[in-house]
Amino acid sequence: MKNSLLKKRAPIHPSFSFSFCSHKRVLMSVFFTVFPYGRRSLATLKPMPLKINKKTVLAPRLHNTCCNNNKTMSNRMRTLKRLGKFALVGFFASFLAPIASANYTWGLPNSGITTTSGAPGLEWSAYVNSSNTYGSGNLRTANVGTYSGGLGVCSAGDSSCSTPEHAMDNYRRIDSIVFAFDAAVALDQITIGWPNFGNTSQCDIGYTQITCDTDITVLAYTADTSDTAVLPNLTGYNYSNLTTTGGWSLVDNYANLQKDQPTNINPTGITSKYWLVSAYNPKISCGPGQTCGLTTKDDFVKIASLHGLIRTPPPTSGSPVPEPASLLLLAWGIPLLKTRRGKKTLTA
Repeated sequence: MKNSLLKKRAPIHPSFSFSFCSHKRVLMSVFFTVFPYGRRSLATLKPMPLKINKKTVLAPRLHNTCCNNNKTMSNRMRTLKRLGKFALVGFFASFLAPIASANYTWGLPNSGITTTSGAPGLEWSAYVNSSNTYGSGNLRTANVGTYSGGLGVCSAGDSSCSTPEHAMDNYRRIDSIVFAFDAAVALDQITIGWPNFGNTSQCDIGYTQITCDTDITVLAYTADTSDTAVLPNLTGYNYSNLTTTGGWSLVDNYANLQKDQPTNINPTGITSKYWLVSAYNPKISCGPGQTCGLTTKDDFVKIASLHGLIRTPPPTSGSPVPEPASLLLLAWGIPLLKTRRGKKTLTA
């Protein structure tokens, strides 16, 4: 009788003790023993006696994980599913989550535009080329004036500081204004408050009739884009070498700005503490894909307002870890913390 029963049973290899469990549970038991999440290891395997054909042999025993601890097995499966969900959510969120940013408007004096509450501080200074040759010579400081319509520039090259030469212009020499922010900003809009583009009388100088053009050039200081950047003295440079040795980059030239209508600039999102805006400046080297070859000696503008973004946290020079990567690391860390907190429950 005993021999007949033994023949009906499936043969058991002497090195395993899982003959009374389903194959699925055996595989799960082996998996959780090899990958124990810090609670078990193969070193804990203990031999157990097993009788086969009336002979006693030793086989490894997995602490009854297979058949006698279904509750622990179920808890481990739930934990594994949670790990997978957290990992997937973190992975996709790291690519979909936008970088936080704040929008600010800086209204300049006499423009009638209000500065956004909490906007970082802003200062400005003016420069003009020193030579009588158009656009040539080292830069020297000039006077920034607050006029009806916004900021203008009065320099030694102007015949007077009355209309229209108290605007930022390129009639005799090329005027520019450097805007210095307290934090790195990605400027994306500029608004002029004067003149009306195409007006045939506002920009006349003496008996010279000039049809008002409103083209500008925008540069960003990119040698150091951190919040602690310090601007070098511009008087040692000229317009031609600002972008070659001065640390500045041409954002682009923008034509025919309309009064009181924001003009979009900087589509690539360059960020800097220092921005140089001038009447259209042909001395700045123009690259592929940028607006070049605009008319000269007829551009007059007064800057009414600036608009830009400040990213949180602001990017710093040499920062190697982008925001999505940080989110991904965080997403992977959460389930590991949860697993560690549930350690006692799972091993009970």
